[in-house]
Amino acid sequence: MEFFFDQTDFLSLLFPALILIYIGQYCLKLFPDSEIWGKQIASALFLFLIGAEILTSNISDPMEFASTTISALLTAGLVLGLCWTFLPLPLYLFQETIGRGISDLKILKQNRHQKNVEQQQKKEAQLRQQRNREKWERNAPERERQEKQQQQAVQKRNSDQHQREQIRLDCQLLYDQHAHQLQERFPRERLVEYFEQYLSDGFPIEIVEQRGALLKEMIASTLDQIGGNKQKFSSIIEISTYFENQRKEIESLDFDKPTKESYITSLNEQEDRVIQEFMLS
Repeated sequence: MEFFFDQTDFLSLLFPALILIYIGQYCLKLFPDSEIWGKQIASALFLFLIGAEILTSNISDPMEFASTTISALLTAGLVLGLCWTFLPLPLYLFQETIGRGISDLKILKQNRHQKNVEQQQKKEAQLRQQRNREKWERNAPERERQEKQQQQAVQKRNSDQHQREQIRLDCQLLYDQHAHQLQERFPRERLVEYFEQYLSDGFPIEIVEQRGALLKEMIASTLDQIGGNKQKFSSIIEISTYFENQRKEIESLDFDKPTKESYITSLNEQEDRVIQEFMLS
């Protein structure tokens, strides 16, 4: 197959191609996307012409192939100018009519889809709210019970704290009433130590009540000894026997170990003083 542009004058193709390309650059302002369309069409035509010549003709002659290539290039340029000149108007009209309708349909479809998504989300949110409300209503009795327990626990803590403070106050008032008499044998510093070690807020109210009662008994016992109401002993053996019985009685009481040790220590000190007084009498 002999290439149909072989006998064509190159200038006859070049001149109209340049004119059409020049005019087409102004026409592209109407629809700039036509530039890409024209380049694609011209490139496809150029490749088609070259491919057809390769498949149907003898291209062993370099000059013949060069002539074929130039002819195909000029033809593609001419087609490019034609596309740039005549494509913008129909493409612009298509865009403003059918294209705009298609675009509006896409936008409408997107809006409809978005609306459906929003409605679905709204339904799911309402369903979650309803479930949470039902769960809140089902848990109302348990929640009220827990709130009541918390209130009772707070009231119990406040009541216990008030009782602790009252027990310490009673011991303090008893001591202050006889502070002058007790200062030598039971100094105030020792009373403060009892408060901090055995009557602090960290102990349960039951333990504080027991220890407070023992502390008041010890203060009263010390006052009896100072006032002369002392146990009369005739021998050191009798003194030891008496205090040993007191220690056994303390051990038999339902007190914790630190409390027992505290009162046994105090009892030992009293035993030492009694023995010293007996020996000096």
